[in-house]
Amino acid sequence: MTKTTPKNDDGLRAKMATLLKTPLPVLRKRYAALGKNPTGLGRDELVKALATTADAQPASQPTKAPRTPRPSTRKRDERLPAVGTRITRRYKGREYVLEVLARGFRTGGREFSSSTAAALSILPYKAVSGPAWWGYDEPAKVDAPAPVEPPAPAKKKPGRPISKKRGG
Repeated sequence: MTKTTPKNDDGLRAKMATLLKTPLPVLRKRYAALGKNPTGLGRDELVKALATTADAQPASQPTKAPRTPRPSTRKRDERLPAVGTRITRRYKGREYVLEVLARGFRTGGREFSSSTAAALSILPYKAVSGPAWWGYDEPAKVDAPAPVEPPAPAKKKPGRPISKKRGG
């Protein structure tokens, strides 16, 4: 049986020869630049992985193009206040303003992904409900129907207590 070699076998050998001369810390950096974790890999594994990877480039060249953010296809949660809404809250004598953004919230000049994260940046607590703390967790009281009180429970008629007789 004859062994066939790919056409680029010479190129692969040349890459491996070059990589074998490269210091181990540089190999680890190049491997990490590919988005992979080099921890626990020895020189031989790194050389093989870098030589067979199409993206293996010198450390001076970027390996990936910068990621462009994609527009979100998710619908905005209808329970959140409208974009641009400013909610004011007093806490310990200081006034805090939460501004609702298209993709998050802003308070104190910092942006947060949730109102809970914004509240946690102000409060000394480890857990808090952002909507409850900022006060938008309940619908407006004007639109809410008047609460209906349940009927009072019926009173029991006074009577003779039931005694338990033990038969014998």
